[in-house]
Amino acid sequence: MSTPTPVLTTLPVFCTADMESLRDKKLKIDQFKDGVAFNYGIRCDIEREFQTKPKKQFKEHLRTIPRCDDGKFIVEYQARQIYNSMTLLTASLGKLIIVAVAKSQGGGLELRRVTGGYRFTDGVTSSTGEQCYFHQFATETIRTLTKDESNLVASCRPMPFDLTWTADLMV
Repeated sequence: MSTPTPVLTTLPVFCTADMESLRDKKLKIDQFKDGVAFNYGIRCDIEREFQTKPKKQFKEHLRTIPRCDDGKFIVEYQARQIYNSMTLLTASLGKLIIVAVAKSQGGGLELRRVTGGYRFTDGVTSSTGEQCYFHQFATETIRTLTKDESNLVASCRPMPFDLTWTADLMV
């Protein structure tokens, strides 16, 4: 059986783990090897609200939940990031995505398949004992992107703090 010819495909990109925690050695890249996650200090399951509320009401709901790390509330752009992350990852179940991890901290970009739906967990334990990244989706690694592919994907990121975007890749 022959290998299929790669075709140019628009893939969603999801950025997991924050560079500051990796740089400060609070988290390790290998803590995200089997899945992706996002962290805004919201220590409660948000799936039911995501599945049942329209976008605007879901984001408004998120803004009423006190953060577990500082007791403050998330702001509009953070609610948008959470909504976008939930939407992208839920829609990508069984599909390929590109996962970005802080290159400057030894991570890189990988082609992964989303193998599990949303799960609220106890989170990832940082070196300080703090729990974070409660909102996770299981993934399997297909392959690491080449340097040229990684540079291409990084160049497509619209804003430095965006967690989601798209990039065209030969797969």
